[in-house]
Amino acid sequence: MRNGGFGKTVMALAASASLAIVLASGSGEAQSKPAQSSVAAKRVERGKYLVAILACNDCHTPFKMGPKGPEPDMSRMLSGHPEGMKLPPPPRLSGPWMVAAVPNSAWAGPWGISYSANLTPEKNTGLGIWTEDMFLKALKTGKHMGTSRQIQPPMPWNWLAQATDEDLKAMFAYLRSIPPIVNHVPDYQEPPSPMHAAALALLFLAGPGPVPAQEKAPAPGPVPGERVVSIAERARDIPRHDGFLPFYWDARKGQLLLEISRWNEQFLYGAGLAGGAGVLEISLDRGQLGELGICRFERAGPRVLLHQMQMAHRSGAPEAETSRVVSESFPSAVLASLPIVAEDADRVLVDATAFLLADTGVLP
Repeated sequence: MRNGGFGKTVMALAASASLAIVLASGSGEAQSKPAQSSVAAKRVERGKYLVAILACNDCHTPFKMGPKGPEPDMSRMLSGHPEGMKLPPPPRLSGPWMVAAVPNSAWAGPWGISYSANLTPEKNTGLGIWTEDMFLKALKTGKHMGTSRQIQPPMPWNWLAQATDEDLKAMFAYLRSIPPIVNHVPDYQEPPSPMHAAALALLFLAGPGPVPAQEKAPAPGPVPGERVVSIAERARDIPRHDGFLPFYWDARKGQLLLEISRWNEQFLYGAGLAGGAGVLEISLDRGQLGELGICRFERAGPRVLLHQMQMAHRSGAPEAETSRVVSESFPSAVLASLPIVAEDADRVLVDATAFLLADTGVLP
């Protein structure tokens, strides 16, 4: 009986120890979550402090008239220049002057007309689709979204670029925590070129002339009255090679002609090496492909454009406005402009010789 009692005592102690371990591990996990939320809260609080002392509200929060004069309208905090506020053309400036609009969110100067951005986390019109990396790159490089157009004055990005990454991350965390406000800020306006300004002056001095009747824009294609060469006529006695893009090799003229009928249809395009580099130190082998791109053919008058689309930055949001903002913030590329030499209805024959003979880089 003593042995049985001893065994029960050992089992009870073991069970108690196991329960203590489980409770201890559970309490450790429970303690880690408040610790993480405490760190995030401190980062947001730090960001709020930085946004306040760096006077971000002075430009990115529209002003209203208060009892003692203009003051920030905190009901629209950091939402940028009001989209419903249409401004007249700025006054003509001489010398290195600039002018600011009444809500303190629009400026005109030698660089053009700039508007303060919407910094709230609204998806379609603010920073909702921005990532932390985009925010840091924008303030470090002075480019919209870190890779797009130049950020215009009076935004002091060159001073903010000297902040630590941790401080910039804190500012971004705070901006993600404030209420989102739908406000589509007007696009930046470039200054008119000298030729454009001179043309406007001439029109102003000459006064309004007779208004011509509206005419329907001609569809892209050959010039009216110009003889159109058919594909059968141009490719007579030239072998046709079928495939995704049928082609003709004119050995007598040394021309390679492509037949195109797949308009605005996406396909993969890539360049490769016909031969190796002949050295072991560099890994360049025959048949090696470079980076692939998604392209499509588009017609522009007497030419066909090989248009490569930008796929690195895309919006997964269902809103069309969000997709438009992302699409217009990053550039696409026209890889080739191919002259049309013959056509039949919606099929054209282009001379791709110069494009295919160009030395195209294979390695990124």
